[in-house]
Amino acid sequence: MARRMKTARSPSLRDIETYYDFKKFGWKDANFIIHPEHFYMAAIIQEDGLYRITYGEKPGLSREQLQERMEWKFKTMLPGNPDPSQYKVMNFGPYKMHQRCAEKFRVGRFMLAADAAHLCNPWGGMGITGAEEDILDLYSAKRIEKWRTVIDPVSSENFRRVHDKDPRSRVDRDDFLKMVVKSQGDKDFAREMLMGSFAVRYDFTQHYKDKLGTKDFKEEVDKIHAPVAP
Repeated sequence: MARRMKTARSPSLRDIETYYDFKKFGWKDANFIIHPEHFYMAAIIQEDGLYRITYGEKPGLSREQLQERMEWKFKTMLPGNPDPSQYKVMNFGPYKMHQRCAEKFRVGRFMLAADAAHLCNPWGGMGITGAEEDILDLYSAKRIEKWRTVIDPVSSENFRRVHDKDPRSRVDRDDFLKMVVKSQGDKDFAREMLMGSFAVRYDFTQHYKDKLGTKDFKEEVDKIHAPVAP
């Protein structure tokens, strides 16, 4: 099955599951660090304080070289500039970033779902929130639409944001970061921003009782599957 690929930048990424006390530095459960070289994400994944640290690395390094550089990366980029004795690495997983979406999610008796159907980089958690429904042709049409209009542009901009060449001026140039700053002192606005995360969802229940006619359904599917101009 053909795939369309759109990639903002494709570095090697590292997922390191680590016990480290981010909270003593005032850090939150999810943290995104903007830096031209040492950009990374640190998010808590267990109640006992286990964090997943995801950061970019230069391509072409062996697993052994990556492990050797990990101590230097942590020393350089983590708060407190810790030595190995100050954190505990539980898992080390290198991988490559992709921005991909299959041309179709269903052909005959075969159907793709979740990461097999569409991939994006990890910044913003768009992959987890973007792959929940699975009802054949309408599922294919709507999930592709959500990938094109929400998941791909948002996750791509998140990645461009975290490795910005001039982090100090990024807030002044970034409407989203301006909204983040505003939300810190405005609970109502923060709630509105949180509601925006629901944009990746689609209410499939509206179609369960033949609310969408056969002709309209076919036209909608054909429209979503139409070729996209380069």
